[in-house]
This record gives sequence, structure tokens and C-alpha cells, in this order.
Amino acid sequence: MGLLADALLVLILLACTGWGLKKGVVKSLFSFLGFAAAALLSAALSGVLAAWIYDAFLREVFLERVSSVLTEAAPTAAAQAAALLEELPAFASNALQNQGVEALEAALQHSAQEAAPLVAAALATPVVNLLRVLLTAVLFAALLVAVRAAVRMLVSVCRLPGLRQANALLGGVFGFLSGAVFAALLAAAASWAAPLLPPEAAAAVQEALGGSLLLGAFSGWLAASLGAA
Repeated sequence: MGLLADALLVLILLACTGWGLKKGVVKSLFSFLGFAAAALLSAALSGVLAAWIYDAFLREVFLERVSSVLTEAAPTAAAQAAALLEELPAFASNALQNQGVEALEAALQHSAQEAAPLVAAALATPVVNLLRVLLTAVLFAALLVAVRAAVRMLVSVCRLPGLRQANALLGGVFGFLSGAVFAALLAAAASWAAPLLPPEAAAAVQEALGGSLLLGAFSGWLAASLGAA
């Protein structure tokens, strides 16, 4: 799986490098700077927005749903755990299973009133990560529209006369860097979404990310760039 992920990354890098060679250094440079800014801003802002949306709108919904399921289920931890996994949305059930059924049953040793906040807290991180993936995609797409408009304006006044080979070569370099940024964003989104997948699929995604030398390096760079975001 790691080799497949690396092969996909190489294709992305080759495509972006070819695009940069064709477009030249001016357009590639401005596109890379805008691309990197859009990636970092979308990833950082999505974390803040996702946490706010969960706290403001979704936490009480999950709390009420969990309380309802626990109240209606048989009074044993195993029965309540099975009921939760069956009644909650698929991504929420997957998140709880990936954290371990034993941990879920341990939380359910308490009364329904005490257990519901514990289960809702266990769901907070995966739900926020799902929101983060969706918001990152939306924000990134919106920021790219602005970036492309700005690049068109800048290119029209910043053309390099002559120096054709150097112009193409440097364009390829910045095209490659744009591909690296895109790969890092994809790797980060995959790591956020993995806990929401069925256990087998989540394990496959984690195996691919962990076994890929290139994706691991790029996602680590993005995480370092974002800091605590």
C-alpha cells in the first residue's frame, strides 16, 4: 500500500512539474505561492471552524441521540454498546469501533446520564475531523479561485522576456513544489478521515500513509507548518 501511495504521489509531482515547465517561472511561482497559502489557510481555518460548528450545533445533537439510545437499550454495557453501534450514523459507529469496543463498554459502566457525555466526548475528535476534511475542500477550492484571478493579473505585468530555457526550468521547479503542497494536503485529509472509515478501510489508509516515505514526509511538513492548528 505504501508503494501504491508513493506511485500516486510521483504521478502528481510529474503532472505538476510538466505544468510548470509549460507555463514558465512567473506563472508557476505565483501559482505556487498562492497554492501554498491556500493549502495552509484552508487547513488551519478548517480546524477552527470545525471545532466551532461541533460545539455550537452538533454536540447537543449527539448527546441527545446517545442518551436516547442508552435509555432504550438493555441495561448492560454490551447491549448498550451494540445498540449505539447500530443506531448511530455509520461514520460515528466506525469511529467508536476504531477506538475499541472495550473502551466503549468501559464508558457505559456508568448510568445513562453519566455515560452519554463520555460517549459524546469520544465522538468529538472524529466528527470534528470529518468536518475539517469537508471544510478544507470547500475553503481550498474557494481560495484557489481567488489565487487564479490574482495570478492572471500578476502574470500580465510580470513577463520575463527571453531566457526561455531558464524560464521553463524554474517553472518546473515551482510546479513540483505545488505538487508537493497538494500531496501534503491530501495526506493530511486522509489521516483526518481514516478514523471514520470501517476498521479494515481505516487500517488500509493508515498502512498506506505509514508505509509511504514521500507522503509521510509531506504530511509531516504540513503538520509542522500548521503547528497546533
